[in-house]
Amino acid sequence: MPPLLGGTQDEKKTREQLMSELAELRQRTGELEALEMEHKRAEQTLRGSQEELFAIYDLAPIPMILVDRERRVRKVNGATVQFVERPAERMIGLRGGEALRCLHSLDDPKGCRFGPFCETCPVRLTVLDTFETGQTHHHVEARLPFAREGREEEIDLVVSTRLLSLPRGQRVLVCVDDVTERKRAEEKIIPE
Repeated sequence: MPPLLGGTQDEKKTREQLMSELAELRQRTGELEALEMEHKRAEQTLRGSQEELFAIYDLAPIPMILVDRERRVRKVNGATVQFVERPAERMIGLRGGEALRCLHSLDDPKGCRFGPFCETCPVRLTVLDTFETGQTHHHVEARLPFAREGREEEIDLVVSTRLLSLPRGQRVLVCVDDVTERKRAEEKIIPE
């Protein structure tokens, strides 16, 4: 007996199932597309936030240096490049004193951390303390000899530090403010 014009009962049921499955598949496809759009918006928002943070860091008017536990420079901002008069690429991987051109880093052939002054260097000790205790330091003063503009010069610094826990491990953000001119002016007003 030939099938009825509309098909057999089983064929109708199969068509209904197929139509139901197709509707469900379309609904899931729509949900996936909505999730993909939401994911793209979230990525754009994150990218925009990262660009803003990078701009803030890189364009901040104060030198900022990100160092690892070995006090090796991992990142510097534009103000640091200007302060040190050295491209960022030439500072990455150096210890802090070497990157900043501290003349005490030349006291020992092994570099920063090995000379006699390094044992009491307030900048080094502040960074180490931040790593060890997690304590944030504000306005630690130091006077260090630096090589600047082709000459040796003692510079007065105010250093602040903060411990950061990042995906690649802990880092310390070191902010350095050159207060040499202010200190010299104060010394002229109030002789030592």
